[in-house]
Amino acid sequence: MQLYRDVLCSAGHEVDGFADPLVAYSHFQENSDLYDAVISDVRMQGMSGIQLAKNLKEIRNDVQVFLMSAFEISEEHNSDLKEIGLKKFLQKPFHMQQLLVMVEKHMEAKAVTNPPQIGSGVN
Repeated sequence: MQLYRDVLCSAGHEVDGFADPLVAYSHFQENSDLYDAVISDVRMQGMSGIQLAKNLKEIRNDVQVFLMSAFEISEEHNSDLKEIGLKKFLQKPFHMQQLLVMVEKHMEAKAVTNPPQIGSGVN
């Protein structure tokens, strides 16, 4: 997680990192207006990245969620991914440049349609 944070911070993004999805969810509940995007792994203890994404979208439907995984996504998960409006999925291993390009494209698109927000969230 530190590597992802370092890459995004060095590109000028404000980043919060959480090792526990339940803590990340709790923080998002209290501070959802601070986040333009959330990046999460699919497989985590306590709550899957897909469930986290669904929960975040219930709080703020316009937050962009990006998921990553070293494992293949099952057909069952594909319908969940469509439900949450997943635009990009990163298959591990990936180059940090792919992560940065993904976030930058989202931020550029957001800047065209909305005024900029304060920060970007990463899980």
